[in-house]
Amino acid sequence: MKTIISIALSLGLLSGVAQAQSCNTAIEDSTPDIRFVTSGDEVKDLMTNLTWKRCAQGQVWNSATSSCVGTVLSLSWSQALSQGTGDWRLPNIKELLSIVEISCSAPAINETIFPNTPDDYFWTSSPYINNAQAWLVLFEDGNDEGGSKSNGNSVRLVKDGDS
Repeated sequence: MKTIISIALSLGLLSGVAQAQSCNTAIEDSTPDIRFVTSGDEVKDLMTNLTWKRCAQGQVWNSATSSCVGTVLSLSWSQALSQGTGDWRLPNIKELLSIVEISCSAPAINETIFPNTPDDYFWTSSPYINNAQAWLVLFEDGNDEGGSKSNGNSVRLVKDGDS
């Protein structure tokens, strides 16, 4: 009986362990480091001329460790749309898909450029087929799909160029 409990506890503990990103080296990187210019908590994409927040909303940039720390916010679509201040805004589906790293999963993003990105759903500003949904990108695998606007999902902000 103690053995069964020990095994069950071990399995429970192991299931909570974060999995490391998995990348297929046989596939060319879609978002190589040289495509980006980093500046603290921001990064400019030289291919799209967009500037991104390196951290998801709720996280903050830690310059000492060059990483994002803190708890990612889970927001409804209307809350996500209101996160932008100044020139910062919620990206559209095309923009958010432009930072998906197709050679990696869990998360499907360049972790050097966007460290500690959760492999969760991220909102876009793009409405889906019906008015009750909006486009999402799942950074576990980089796929896009529609989701209910009332669901809580992650947010990464973007702005045009150097504005």
